[in-house]
Parts: sequence; structure tokens; C-alpha cells
Amino acid sequence: MKVKRFRIISFIVLLSWMLLIFLLSNETAAESSFTSGGFSRLLFRIFYPHFKDMTSIEQSELLEAASFIIRKLAHFTIYLVLGIFASLTVISYRKFDILNRAAAAWLICVFYSISDEIHQTFIDGRSGELRDVLIDSSGAFISVLIIFILATKIKRIYSLVRKIDLE
Repeated sequence: MKVKRFRIISFIVLLSWMLLIFLLSNETAAESSFTSGGFSRLLFRIFYPHFKDMTSIEQSELLEAASFIIRKLAHFTIYLVLGIFASLTVISYRKFDILNRAAAAWLICVFYSISDEIHQTFIDGRSGELRDVLIDSSGAFISVLIIFILATKIKRIYSLVRKIDLE
């Protein structure tokens, strides 16, 4: 019963995160720039104390220069989180070996990234980018790898503890 509940909750969380990605991708180019610009301003206010002392022109130039990197890091991070949720969704299916479960989690993310980029081609001012699919897939791959390595280590530790308890 606990496994079934875990599967349902993790699936709901995965779908919720996918919905968030869809909603962000559904923004027009202008709306998306506004969203990422606001986030960039927040980052600079937190991590660059002199940002508030700059003129608005200097701030705009700095934001423009950092925009590409921040947007690509956002892609990486959003899909890193998606990889975590996809891993948690498939990890309890013990019919399949650990490698197949990891591959399934990663492929869920890759296919979602591809569909997301296709979706963006229908949005005003947006385009689908192969580069973004590669960045998204990389973020997902890192988190899937970490989750499944941790799961394997935890399983080994658990087996050792049970073996010690039985002796």
C-alpha cells in the first residue's frame, strides 16, 4: 500500500512540474523575457551588491549580457528537477532492473523536452531549439544519475544492516 501511495504522489508531482514547464513555455517571447528578466534582476540584487548602485542603463546592459547564460541555466535547472521527479516516479517499479528504470526516467525527460520545444514553435516569437533539448537532457541526465546512484548505495547499506541484524 505504501508503494502504491508513493507512486501516485510522485506521479502527481511529476505531472505538476510538467504543467509548470508547459505554462512557462506557453508564454510569448515578450512575456518570457519579462519573466526571466525579473528573475535575473532578483539574482543580481542578491548576489551582486553593487547592482542597486548602478544606473538603469548599466543595469540593463548587465542584464542583457547575462540573459543568455541565465536562460540556459534555467533550462538546465528546470529539467534537473524534472529528472528528480521522473526518477522518483519510476524507481519503485522493481520488475525492471535499475538501469532500465534510470533509462526510462531520463527518456521521459528527453521526450518531454522535445515536445516542449515543438510546442514553443507555435507560440508567438518563440522557437524550438535543438540546443535547448541538449541542455534540458543534460540537466535531467545529471539528476537521474545522482538519484539512481544514491538509490543503489542506500539499497546496499540497507542490505548490510539487515544482514547484521540477522546475525
